[in-house]
Amino acid sequence: MNALPPDTGHVRWRRPSLDDADALHALIRASETADESPFLTALEEVRQVMSDPELDLAVDALTGSLEDGRLACFAAVQMRQQAVTRRAVNVLGTVHPDFRRLGLGTILLHWSEARARERLDQHADGLPRFLEAWSDERWHDRRALFGALGYRPVRFYEEMRRVLSEPIPEAPLGAGLKLEPWSEARDEAIRLAHNEAFADHWGSQPLTAENWTHRFVGHPHFRPDLSACVLDGAEVAGYCLGYHSAEDARVSGRWEGWLGQIGVRRPWRKRGLATAIICHAMNLMAAAGLEHAVLQVDSENPTGAAGLYRRLGFATVHREIRWAKEA
Repeated sequence: MNALPPDTGHVRWRRPSLDDADALHALIRASETADESPFLTALEEVRQVMSDPELDLAVDALTGSLEDGRLACFAAVQMRQQAVTRRAVNVLGTVHPDFRRLGLGTILLHWSEARARERLDQHADGLPRFLEAWSDERWHDRRALFGALGYRPVRFYEEMRRVLSEPIPEAPLGAGLKLEPWSEARDEAIRLAHNEAFADHWGSQPLTAENWTHRFVGHPHFRPDLSACVLDGAEVAGYCLGYHSAEDARVSGRWEGWLGQIGVRRPWRKRGLATAIICHAMNLMAAAGLEHAVLQVDSENPTGAAGLYRRLGFATVHREIRWAKEA
């Protein structure tokens, strides 16, 4: 098992536990503030990540602690339980702005890579292996670090926003199709529809029921009342899951609804389902008193989703980079 790095100056390395959630939240919030992040992580989101079934804190996470108990930095690795086309380990972490440019980020990334390879070695299935990381495109320090260690930008993701006070187009469904609110009874069918809809998207791997629940419908900001699916008889043809963070709204002053997971199964594409379900979700958000709809899209989405969102009035407000290198 990947050992802890040697202690550095006033920083002592250790494994985190759920008891560190408050301290980790303070670290993340300080980083987001310094980095002028367009979103803020709530405490319940930190707890959710720390309890992810794909993350074992005892072996997959690392913190650098100060003598007074504060956290100077954090790193973790996550790998999807299921893989069909590729195995990728997501490397995540941050360094408190007061302790940057001291080499901590490099130590974290080297440790994370070693642990990620250990996890990949547990699967002798012959699939291509990758290490992946994310950054805002404005974060030049992380871009330099990833580039120096051999990562390359492989994808750009646009965060797009739309004002809900502007008219929302009418988008009727075709004959035999109907919109239905999200429900627990439909949830498993929606998960399977999601796995099918995203099978042709770059890097996408199927989600188990446990992953789906933990990351999406069990997310602390998931809003069933802002979510819906399109039915063709008893079959789920498309879906959209909605989210809202009251804490983000209080801090940013923007009352936003997130269009989180949006998908249409291949047999129902090119029939206006995506437009109808997005417009329906925006109407739900407007009725709930939200002022903006927000979503994120792969710039090279094979379905042409970015163009659809622009036609519906969404505009790009910032971009994130997905970095990768072979493992």
